[in-house]
Amino acid sequence: MIVIDTSIFVDAERKREQAEARLRELIAGDLADLAVCSVTILELTRSPKLTPTWRQFYSRLFDTVSVLEVDRPAAEMGAAIARERQQEGQTMQNTDALIAGCAAAAGADLLLTSDDDFAGIRHFAVELVRPS
Repeated sequence: MIVIDTSIFVDAERKREQAEARLRELIAGDLADLAVCSVTILELTRSPKLTPTWRQFYSRLFDTVSVLEVDRPAAEMGAAIARERQQEGQTMQNTDALIAGCAAAAGADLLLTSDDDFAGIRHFAVELVRPS
């Protein structure tokens, strides 16, 4: 399972070429292998400035891919990951910790992100997509 972090969508909205290309590639493949955390849905759709085009895109996509819920195991895993990162001298935002916890608790193989907060997490592979 590939979990797509909020940052990839934000970069695609901002027309950053690398994120747009990687997102297109994933969506053209097996959608059953893709997932987002429910936190990502909140982060992406809460803005009143979100364009109707993006709002419709997200609605269709989130109806199709797996949505990982924030439950107790995910929250506890996210807290453990954030503590591990802290011990390594890296600070992690709570929302990023929840997304990481959802991915780890669900047994994700890969988390796709452009956010350095996820680099070095040992529970799954991390693919960093750098903005262009």
